[in-house]
Amino acid sequence: MSLTKLPINDNDYKQSGSQSIQNDATLLPKREYKMISKEKKTQLIRTVLLQKCKIKRIAKDLNINYATAKTILHNYRKKNIQLDQREQLQQASYSNTKKFSKLNLKIILNDKIIKEQEYVIPTF
Repeated sequence: MSLTKLPINDNDYKQSGSQSIQNDATLLPKREYKMISKEKKTQLIRTVLLQKCKIKRIAKDLNINYATAKTILHNYRKKNIQLDQREQLQQASYSNTKKFSKLNLKIILNDKIIKEQEYVIPTF
């Protein structure tokens, strides 16, 4: 019995393995992702950090997965994201407008308008 050495082609080995991995990947269904709105993210962050509530309870109230809620908080702490910073830095404007309420008074007798008066009342 004699042993013979056979050359191993590394390229053939890698290609056959990569093809089986690609075939397996095409068989798996794609995972569906849900977008979490900015309002839910800010509500989650504020309630957990400011009110010291548990992540699990708030995630359940907001209909968010617990792992997603943890990821949102982790990214917030890691990246030091500021919440609604642009809204806070806007310049306030002042306008001197007064609102008025109008009151119409009509005196009607036998389907005839006897007197009609309009009153303008300023409201503050």
